[in-house]
Amino acid sequence: MKIALFGGTGGTGKEFLKKALEEGYQVKMLARTPSKVETTSPQLEIVEGDVLNAEDVHRTVEGTDIVVSLFGHVKGSPKWLQSDGTHNIISAMKDQDINKIISLSGGGLPFEQDQPKFPDKLIRFIMKVAVPKVLNDAVRHAEVLEESGLEWVIVRGPRLTD
Repeated sequence: MKIALFGGTGGTGKEFLKKALEEGYQVKMLARTPSKVETTSPQLEIVEGDVLNAEDVHRTVEGTDIVVSLFGHVKGSPKWLQSDGTHNIISAMKDQDINKIISLSGGGLPFEQDQPKFPDKLIRFIMKVAVPKVLNDAVRHAEVLEESGLEWVIVRGPRLTD
């Protein structure tokens, strides 16, 4: 199986990439700055580009079987980074007849089946006040996936650490 990976240079992405390669998967990864990719392997193909560039995304998805999307906001990111990038990924997947995507989002992302406890409500409140663009983008990203017609899973990581 060949995985198209977005966000492979971030903390979670580095760990995912290492584990995927150890497990024998082929990985085709988009990287804005390929020199930031610390892992080397004959199973790894790096595509230089940006998730907000539809052509770069298409080149990354081409020839793969599944998409893993681990990219997210960093300082100075555009307001709709995750939702616009996910839209580009979905379009490329449909062009390539790829049906499955696993996407990472934050723990503050609301979900209708949730029964949030006080800490969850507190996290969402803090996010609404401190980083509303990140929370709003996460919500729109989930809507893009829901509207896609593809098989998708959102993994909500409330606080990822090393």
